[in-house]
Amino acid sequence: LYNSTTENVTYIKVGNDFKPIPYIQSGSTRPTYKIKGTMFFDESLSPARPIWWDGTTWVDATGTNV
Repeated sequence: LYNSTTENVTYIKVGNDFKPIPYIQSGSTRPTYKIKGTMFFDESLSPARPIWWDGTTWVDATGTNV
């Protein structure tokens, strides 16, 4: 693991590359920067729940677009 104090991001080494470990954000505005698998706890949904970026759209745990 590698912690970047300037970026406030933790990286893990995968092969010869360092990949960011996403941290879980929450709120009512979804993040604009996202990589496939990014999780976000969306407080604007009723009920509020975690969602994931599948590379194309945001989905909930059932796979439903949200």
